[in-house]
Formats: sequence, C-alpha cells, structure tokens
Amino acid sequence: MLSDREWEILWAWLAGQSYAAIAARYQKSPKHIDNTLQRVKRKLRRAWATGCSH
Repeated sequence: MLSDREWEILWAWLAGQSYAAIAARYQKSPKHIDNTLQRVKRKLRRAWATGCSH
C-alpha cells in the first residue's frame, strides 16, 4: 500500500519531525514532503474505508 519512502516519511512525521527537517534529511523540498504526506493520508483513509489490512 505504501512505498518504503512513504513509510519513512510518515514515521518521521509521526515522531514529531517538522516538514523542513524531513525535507533536509531526504534532500527534498518541504512541499514535496507535504505532498507525500497528503498522498499517504489519502491511501490510509481509502484502505481504512475499504477494510484493507495490508
């Protein structure tokens, strides 16, 4: 469901890291991190709504 990078970014964000800190770690822009987290949240909402356990 989520790529390895999406999981890494999600866990960093859940651990309290800022978008700027995550962006610096992966050499991406904070906007890229925001887009990634929005995509992750959409995927998780969709999986939750359909009862997916993967």
